[in-house]
Amino acid sequence: MRSASSIVDALDARARAGDAPMDALTVESALALDDRAMARGLVRIFAAAGERAVRPSALRAGLEALDAASPDARIDFVFDLFDEDRSGAISPAEFSKLIDSALGRANLVLARGWLDAMTEAVFARADRNADRTLSRDEFRAFIAEDPALEAALSGPVLSWLAAKTAARASAASSRGPLRRARAWLDERGAPAITAAVAYVSVTVAAFVYGALQYRARGAHEWVQLARGFGRVIDVHLVLVVLLVLRREWTAARRTWAGRLVPIDDFVGAHRVAAWTMLAASIAHTVAHCANYARIGALATVWTGNVASVTGLALLLIFAVIAAFARDAVRRSGRFEAFRTAHKLAYVFYAVALFHAPGLVPWVAVIAALWAIEHLWRRRALLRTRALWIEPLPSGVTRLDIATPKGFTFRAGDYVFVRVRAIAADEWHPFTISSAPETQGALTLHVRSVGNWTRALNALARDRAAGAAAAQFDVELDGPYGAPTSELMDAKVPVLVGAGIGVTPFASVLESIRLRARKGLPVPERVYFFWLVREQQSFEWFAERLCTIEREDAEGRFVLRVFVTSVSARDGAGPWLAAALDALRSRVGRDALTGLRSATGLAAPNWERELGAIARDHGADACVYFCGPEGLADSLRSVCAKVGIAFQQEHF
Repeated sequence: MRSASSIVDALDARARAGDAPMDALTVESALALDDRAMARGLVRIFAAAGERAVRPSALRAGLEALDAASPDARIDFVFDLFDEDRSGAISPAEFSKLIDSALGRANLVLARGWLDAMTEAVFARADRNADRTLSRDEFRAFIAEDPALEAALSGPVLSWLAAKTAARASAASSRGPLRRARAWLDERGAPAITAAVAYVSVTVAAFVYGALQYRARGAHEWVQLARGFGRVIDVHLVLVVLLVLRREWTAARRTWAGRLVPIDDFVGAHRVAAWTMLAASIAHTVAHCANYARIGALATVWTGNVASVTGLALLLIFAVIAAFARDAVRRSGRFEAFRTAHKLAYVFYAVALFHAPGLVPWVAVIAALWAIEHLWRRRALLRTRALWIEPLPSGVTRLDIATPKGFTFRAGDYVFVRVRAIAADEWHPFTISSAPETQGALTLHVRSVGNWTRALNALARDRAAGAAAAQFDVELDGPYGAPTSELMDAKVPVLVGAGIGVTPFASVLESIRLRARKGLPVPERVYFFWLVREQQSFEWFAERLCTIEREDAEGRFVLRVFVTSVSARDGAGPWLAAALDALRSRVGRDALTGLRSATGLAAPNWERELGAIARDHGADACVYFCGPEGLADSLRSVCAKVGIAFQQEHF
């Protein structure tokens, strides 16, 4: 993958090394074009007369001359790329050949006959004299009718030849605690500010109470600091457990409390509390060490008494838990390492009682809360069976599960799943992608990202090959609520899903369709944006989207799919976009999805898309997002700019 400047550098290096002629294969490799048709065209245009290879110096000179030439000259260059036989006109076969190359480069596949239909649609629009060829003048006129296409093809040639760098550092990895906190506050507004103020107030009050308590006893300042941080630890011993009681929080979010307290991201709040407790633990230890140094006993700090020894043990245990709780570990696919490390929390609390016997009341509260949660979960644990498992493209697994008796959920809810045939003691959360109105079975779509999910996909492939039974036992824990669970109350929801992040919206859209069919209350208008890396990613959902659109007599749904593996602004992408648009105008359907709306090539312009929604609907619109943190940051910023509320799905 190269930039425009690196293309020039690569040609310069080859010119200095002897300027040996390059055939099309060498040009494609040297310039990282990933486009054989484009490489052949460059050789044909810039090679010396009668030659089938081009010298690097000549290719560089030709490309730089084009970049310095007029826009019309660059459009003529594009014409020459299509005109493979140099006849002065583009035939349907020549046009199809270049478009087929663009499709292959983007990993896009059309059904049989659609490529020919696409070419016919372009020629029906551009071939003014109906001679089944495009002259240079007809070619220019066709481009002039599409300002976006004209702008893309009349720009610097080196820029749109250069492959766009796909690998980009995730914004989430650079998000520090302050940015995370600010994003959380921006996303949830006044309730979040109230909760943050309350949290900080309780933490500060605990510290002040502990410090003043020992000041009244005449303790040294270092001891006062140590005891102040000790009280902070006491409070957080309860908070870190309280914030992961999913059953209680799910019940609370569906009451009046759910509207006053920002409880959608209780796992995020758990992390904040845990890191605060770790910081307080380190400060508590440092203050005690400073006090030992003051009295000349620092050498015996870790062996002097039970509190010292257990204090060191608590720090080590906490460090292990924190190390395996980092985003990098959880996203590496080693979920079992994260889960096993977290089990050390039981040891941590047991050691804490030896470290400070005064913690008994605090640990009693924790034990009571934890017992309520687990008894509730155990009573609600549902045993059922898988009805169907199927491997889908892009490493996605479809799992249909028999709906247990009495199991009810809302669109957007998620469940924890355990399959003992894969791992006897692992639970994993997945959003339900089927609608609550669907009877008999609930569906999950699971992306292969870790050991467990890859094992599930392997089981699906074995079943497809006849090497495993389609049905097997499954256990469910849930359902649990999420922001999209309350989406039916929104007037104008704007759903944005990236990749497998579409699963809650698959449930929501299907539920809205079925409710509308029955005449039940549904949102006035629904916007849906789905970003996928490749075409195969949306095949499992395309049929459902087409059904929703087909039944949408009131025009309630606006459905958009964007394929981000190809850009409509670079290389042959502009031609692909123009050809798809010509075919859609002719047949009324997009060739890739079957929808009336065009498939977007590259990511959407969020400021333009969301700005238009904000102008049309104002405060009635709210964005619901499920996907990677980097995109969440961008969307959150745009929503704040255009004045639309933002909600993000969290696990």
